[in-house]
Amino acid sequence: MHYQRLEDLRVDHDLTQQDVADILFCKREVYRRYEKGIRELPLSYAIILAQYYHVSVDYLIGSTNDPTKSTANTTGAQMEYRYITVSKDRQSELFSLVDDIQNEPDEVISHLHAYYKEMKKKEK
Repeated sequence: MHYQRLEDLRVDHDLTQQDVADILFCKREVYRRYEKGIRELPLSYAIILAQYYHVSVDYLIGSTNDPTKSTANTTGAQMEYRYITVSKDRQSELFSLVDDIQNEPDEVISHLHAYYKEMKKKEK
């Protein structure tokens, strides 16, 4: 699917493909492929870009012409997405960790989080 609005919004905000790739923590070539429809845009990236551009995901992917309108049922659970600042030298390490654990069961993630919190307590 070609996402013309990705390019339109990027250009309207005076951003380069590299600028948007940096926002998504991906390579410029990967973002270019999303913009041209060569690769499917992941939902997580669509959400991040919609928040960045202050539009709905539906507008971003062309499901509506109203930037504020969503065709989804908004009564469901809300998800929180946060932007974080990570130095370039730590990005690959952080994303490698996320890649390693993203498909683990919730129980494993909970144990890792508890372990991390315990280690932080010991540092104090």
